[in-house]
Amino acid sequence: MDALRVNSLKLTNVALAVLACNTLVACGGSSSDSAPATSSSTPSGSSGGSGTCTGCVAFATPSSASTTAEGGFIDTYGYADTAATKQVITPVAFSSGIVTYSEVLSGDPTYAGIALRFSAPGNATAAGSTTYNAASYGNLKIKLTTTNTGDSVIKVMLQPHPVDTSGCAYTGSINVTPGATLQEYTLPLTTASFTFPNTGACTSVTPPTLASIKAALYAIDVRNEANSNGSHDVKVEYVKLSN
Repeated sequence: MDALRVNSLKLTNVALAVLACNTLVACGGSSSDSAPATSSSTPSGSSGGSGTCTGCVAFATPSSASTTAEGGFIDTYGYADTAATKQVITPVAFSSGIVTYSEVLSGDPTYAGIALRFSAPGNATAAGSTTYNAASYGNLKIKLTTTNTGDSVIKVMLQPHPVDTSGCAYTGSINVTPGATLQEYTLPLTTASFTFPNTGACTSVTPPTLASIKAALYAIDVRNEANSNGSHDVKVEYVKLSN
């Protein structure tokens, strides 16, 4: 894999077979160029909220490009069918409490995307294994945006520890309003919003229950799976859990 693709995974919004990552501890994968499988969940996130709420707990609040105020890490990955020639990634940036991860695509990739991974509190690096018991929370609140007007859906993955090497994890979708202004979106932590992938390598995996993942949540991935030529990004200000 191209040396520029440190912390990259091979994913797709069509099928997810195998994740590829140069930082195996962070991504939990082995190298492969296979296209991955994804959840077929219908976008269900709703916008609204001021960022403060009764009964909320902060899961991840960026304090730098690689850390959170809760003592967790922020990791990144990018993927494309031919990442070395079709995808140019800009390193994650941090400014005014917001992390931004971006890319430029060319050559009409069949699949591509970028993602920010926010670990559970207490994991100073990707070598950590601390999980968070989110069993008592019913919603996920994420303040985010993407500035490309053509990118209207952001995917969210709930990661266990260790992260599954084939990328099989409960995945939900948020309908976003692209633009410079970040908005808070709420995604219910239910099987109506989060589904387990049923294509590619995931067809041979016995799905864990969503309840078991919530009870030992290791990380949350926020992904822009756009594959059209041009610039794409994802910006995140915080990730919270609420009732």
